[in-house]
Amino acid sequence: MTDEELGLDTFITRDGSGANKITVESISGEETVVQLNPKLLSYQSAIMCQGTLYGSPTELLKSLRDAIKAHR
Repeated sequence: MTDEELGLDTFITRDGSGANKITVESISGEETVVQLNPKLLSYQSAIMCQGTLYGSPTELLKSLRDAIKAHR
């Protein structure tokens, strides 16, 4: 099976140096290669779950663990 048939990302390519790039085609048909910046544009500092705000993934995991213990 091809990467596309497997549902893998076929748009992002990696060059010899390991940089991620995409090829963008303009309306006129001209192709431009764009290197993707690996730095984050935004960061989600909290996880929202069923109306409850968790300050960190660790807090969420602790709450899930406690809920599982209470259910047993």
